[in-house]
Amino acid sequence: MAISKKVKVHSALIAVWAALMATAGLLPTFPVFGTGGSFSVGYALAPLAGIMFGPFAGALSVGIGDFIGSIIAPHSAPLGLFTFTVNTVNAFCAGFICRKKWWVPAIVILIETAIWFTLPQARELLVFSLIYLVGLIMVPIGGIFGKKIFGNKNLLLKAFGIFLMAWPCYIAGSIVGNIFTLILFETPSDLWNTFLVFMVPFERSIFAIGAAIIGVPLLIGLPKIGIFVGPEFDEAEVEDDLDAKMQAKRMNK
Repeated sequence: MAISKKVKVHSALIAVWAALMATAGLLPTFPVFGTGGSFSVGYALAPLAGIMFGPFAGALSVGIGDFIGSIIAPHSAPLGLFTFTVNTVNAFCAGFICRKKWWVPAIVILIETAIWFTLPQARELLVFSLIYLVGLIMVPIGGIFGKKIFGNKNLLLKAFGIFLMAWPCYIAGSIVGNIFTLILFETPSDLWNTFLVFMVPFERSIFAIGAAIIGVPLLIGLPKIGIFVGPEFDEAEVEDDLDAKMQAKRMNK
């Protein structure tokens, strides 16, 4: 007998991921130039929450975890209690871009860029602001091409798909962080237009690579132990549809 109840993200998964994000703040990785803070490994985990749990549940788990993390590990919170907004936007956009709704992250970047240029100093940072244009261009590339190769059985291609989907989401997250940075800190304009214009894309690329390395085994392994996460299970119905999907996966190996 078919059961029509849809698979939903269990609240325990959100709590576990939030705890993971919070504790990740104890392990700083890269320094944040111009602020004296540092990035944590949680930045590599943020887009995976959106991919696995969806845009809203993913953003919730990341936002709660990062907010708690900024309290217990302030050294990894360069924007103080506002730091959680960066990864929350990241996870929110990743949840949509991997579900063929790449226009949502595109709108987010456009709105953020419009807010960015309302700040007086931002209007002096036209060279740096080109990063946002690159992020906007990468949104449909990640949402169409990245999403397509993400479904490939080849692990390297699947990882590259995650990279392409995650990278523009990191840019979306960084814009909100940059807005708070301009408001909270007096970072010289020359630093933005010379050094940071190269450093920001480099750092986000490193984090996107980290997300790909961590994400592939999670998205493959978790469904095998009964934790059904990822866009392919969004419309699955317990128990018949899930059994059919998992049987198809086993037969395709």
